[in-house]
Amino acid sequence: MQFFKYSVPIAAIVATIAWIMLDNNYSEVAWDTRVWITFGAAAISGILAFFLFRKEKEEKIDKKK
Repeated sequence: MQFFKYSVPIAAIVATIAWIMLDNNYSEVAWDTRVWITFGAAAISGILAFFLFRKEKEEKIDKKK
């Protein structure tokens, strides 16, 4: 469930910004290539957010030490 909390919104924001930037600054890039670039940026940012915002379980820590 932690995946949906941070990763999906970050991926959606990155995809939106990537699409806008490609549309405004690089309009000569073909439409299907823009889709692949946007999808790749969203996937990579979602995966990175999943690992960077992962919450470690505190139950695994031995409190006796």
